[in-house]
Formats: sequence, C-alpha cells, structure tokens
Amino acid sequence: MATLKEKRAQQNKIAIFGFFAILIIVFGFALLYWQNSDVGRDENNCPLAGPQAYTAIILDQSERYSASHIQAVKALFDQWLKGNFTGTHKEFNEKAFSTDARLELFVMKNSEINSIEGVKPVLSKCIGLRPENISTTQSIFVNSEFLNEDLEEIVETFDEEITRQLNTPNNPLSATSPLMEMVVSVSNSSFLKNDASKPHYLIIVSDMIQESKEFSHRRISTDFNIWEENYRHVRGDLKSSEVQLIYLNRIDDKTTQNRKHVIFWEDFFNYLNAKIVSVISR
Repeated sequence: MATLKEKRAQQNKIAIFGFFAILIIVFGFALLYWQNSDVGRDENNCPLAGPQAYTAIILDQSERYSASHIQAVKALFDQWLKGNFTGTHKEFNEKAFSTDARLELFVMKNSEINSIEGVKPVLSKCIGLRPENISTTQSIFVNSEFLNEDLEEIVETFDEEITRQLNTPNNPLSATSPLMEMVVSVSNSSFLKNDASKPHYLIIVSDMIQESKEFSHRRISTDFNIWEENYRHVRGDLKSSEVQLIYLNRIDDKTTQNRKHVIFWEDFFNYLNAKIVSVISR
C-alpha cells in the first residue's frame, strides 16, 4: 500500500504531466493559428518568411493614352488582382499575381532613371489570402469577410494609382519615352535585389515605342541589330525573369507598331537575360 508521501509524489507527476500536455496543446494551436491565419504578415501584407515571387509592373506614362486604353488596363489588373485568370495568358498571371507574390509598381521618371539611386517603386504590396483560396484548416481561423475587405482595398489602391499615373503624362511637351533605359534601371532596382531563388516576373504597360535622344523607334529603326551595334555598353541582367507586355496600340503609329517591333523587344529582353512569354494587345 502506497504511503502518503508516495501518493503525493504520484499526484505531482500527474500534475506536471498535465501541465506540459496543456502547454503542448496550446503551443500547437498557436502554431496552427499562425500558419493558417493572415497575422504572420508585414506592413506590405507579405509573409514574414518573405514573398514567394516578385512581380514588377512598369507603367510608361511618358505620353498620354486614350480613355479606352486606361479602361482596358484597369480592367486587366482588376481581374488579375481578384484572382480571375482566363485565356492564353492564364499560367503567367496565376504566378505573377499569386497570393504571396510581392507586386512592385514602377512609373517612368527621367529624374530617377538618370539618378545614382535609380528607380523606386511607388507601390509595393502582396495580395494576401483570397477568400476562394482558403483551405479547410484556414477557414477555422480566417474571417473571409475581412479578407474580402482587404482584397478590395488592395485592388482599389492599385486602381487609383494606375489611373492617376496613366492620366499624368511624364513629358507632355518633349514626348520622350526612354523605355529601354527604364527597363535597365528596374533590373538594377530593389526588384532584382530581392531573393534570387524566387521567381521574378515583369509586366510592362506601354506602347513600347522607344523615344529618346540616343535611340528612337520612330526616327531610327526597330531593328535590334542596329541598336546593338551602337549600344553594347548598355547592360542589365533580369536574371531569367518572365515578361508580359500590355502592348497599347496607337492609331498614328501603325508603321512602327508591327510584328517587327515586337521582335525588337524579344531580342532586347533576351539580351537582358529575360524572355517575353506573353503579349496582350490593346
């Protein structure tokens, strides 16, 4: 028969075991909550462990666009940000606008392109969890109504910035469009200084017409070989980024904007260690 001392010792063991069991359960529940809720995110709505992909968006607002152009661009970004992916460009946009991809919005500014610091994003955010992507486990911890509100806020933020930038020509008088210099500057920006092990995507919203003092598609040529012969000193490395062009057609530039023009950009991005995988004409 156990003595009183032995009984107390046994009770103490049970109490200690119970304490640690409760501690393990609480810790496990907290870990599960952390992994499946949206609390583990930084001020840009990105995972604390870091984004799973990086997407740079370049807005070329060097020349004014029509209202229909702006409406078309806004409609595309609206559906991608909300997770509506269809058509032949579905695979690229699913990756570029994934929930944990960091989106960085760049606008063309000559002052930044020519500065030592280089270009900086005007907007940098991750989309975060979308309601339709919530798993069964996550549904225990996440309020889908709050996610909808967060998503609408992000969509609205990008919508307002895109509208503002495309409605504000950078060079209304000189009408210069140093797009190649802008791409090279982005290749040296924060976009490619991020985790090189993660995929990088580049989206350009532009008429894609290079127009600068050094080189012009209108005045000189859309033959890449002619550019390369004179500008081999221009270097950049997009580190195998995949590129999508939102190619905005201008009525007055039909002689410039053609298949040869697209080939110029295919060669240019190959030169910068990247590849055009999608061209959306609007």
